[in-house]
Amino acid sequence: KAQNPVIVADRMARTPQGRDRLVELAEALQCPVIDTGGRSNFPNRHYLCQTGRSAALLAQADLIVGLELNDFYGTLHAFSDRIVRRSRRISRADAHTISITARQLSPRANYQDFQRYQDIDLVIAADAEQTLPSLTDQVKRLVDADRRSVFEARGKSLQAAYHSMVEQWKSDATIGWDASPITIARLCAELYDQIRNDDWSMVGNGNRVVWPRRLWNFDRHYRWIGSSGGSGIGYNAPASLGAALANRKYGRLSVAIQGDGDLMFCPGTLWTA
Repeated sequence: KAQNPVIVADRMARTPQGRDRLVELAEALQCPVIDTGGRSNFPNRHYLCQTGRSAALLAQADLIVGLELNDFYGTLHAFSDRIVRRSRRISRADAHTISITARQLSPRANYQDFQRYQDIDLVIAADAEQTLPSLTDQVKRLVDADRRSVFEARGKSLQAAYHSMVEQWKSDATIGWDASPITIARLCAELYDQIRNDDWSMVGNGNRVVWPRRLWNFDRHYRWIGSSGGSGIGYNAPASLGAALANRKYGRLSVAIQGDGDLMFCPGTLWTA
C-alpha cells in the first residue's frame, strides 16, 4: 500500500538468479531500485534502476526496503567525519523501514560491524535472495485492480525520470571532452567503445569512478564483481587479479580502472600477476 516505496540492494545477489528475482519483484510493484553496487544486483539499463536518483527517492519514500544492507544507517543519513563529525537524515522521519538480511543471524556482542545502529520497523532474519520469490508471490496475490493501476502510473513516471537521468548523464559526459589531462568521463566512454562487443567483465573500479555504471551496459551478472563490502584501501588491485584469474577459463576480457593511491597499498599484486 506504500505510495513511494524504494528498494535498496547491497550484498544481495549471491548467484546469477539474484538479479532476475529482484527484477521480478521490482516490476510486480513498479518500484524503483537503488543498487549500491555491493554485488551485481540489478541491470543498470532497466528503467527501474534509479541509483542515480537515490537522494531524491529516499527523501520522498514512505517505505524503504533494504536487502542485505551493510549500513542501513548510512543509507538513511548523510555522514561526515572531517574536521567536525556530523550527520543528518536524508530520508523522511516517518518512512517505514524493512530489512531482510542474513546478517541478523550472526549478531555480535561488544564489537559491532553495522556502522551506526539504525532502528528498523521490521527486521527479517533471512537470506534476501532466497526470500524474494515467496515475497514476490505474496505481492502478486495481494495486488488488486486499483493498486495495479497505481503501479502502472508509478512505472510510467519512473520510466520518464530514468530516460531524463540518462540523457543528463550523456550531456554531462561531454563536459571538458577535449581537456588535458583527459576527463574520467571520456576515459570511461572511450574504454567502453573498445570493449562493448567483447565478453567483458569489470573486475575492479577506482573510488568514486561513477561513469561505467552510467554509460556501460551491465547486462549480465558477471559484468561487475561487486565492491569490497568493507571499504578497505588497497582492495581494488588484488581483487581485480583474483577475478581475472576466475574469468580466464571462460575467455572473458577482464577490465579494471585502478587508482594510483589505492595501488600503492598492494603493489606486489603486479608481481603476482
